[in-house]
Amino acid sequence: MTRLPACSSRKENGSDVIFRGAPHLVIASTPKSTPCPDANPQIALFYFELMAQSMGLGTVWDGIFKRALLMLPGLSARLGIPEDHLIGYAMAFGKPAVQYHRTVERGPANVKTVRWQCGVGAG
Repeated sequence: MTRLPACSSRKENGSDVIFRGAPHLVIASTPKSTPCPDANPQIALFYFELMAQSMGLGTVWDGIFKRALLMLPGLSARLGIPEDHLIGYAMAFGKPAVQYHRTVERGPANVKTVRWQCGVGAG
């Protein structure tokens, strides 16, 4: 496996700002010809994030790595991303660094219901 020197040295000194210590990365891309090439990868990652968290894994949306993919020519090809694909986003994941023993205590939800009836009030 090829490592980028800047990434390796930062990880060794504890300032891994790209991957945040996560051992895995998933990159969502989609063909540019699909009807919603911007939205589809993000929807896929939303579901991935929910599934990962249900399995006890931590996730982080990795905008710095996405930026690197856009700025470094040839990196997408090295990772096997087809040329006709639009990069949606990247998400790092792995064992979470922190564990929450309970959720945040919240007050009652302030929900207002609006009912709309067609034809009411039309004269």
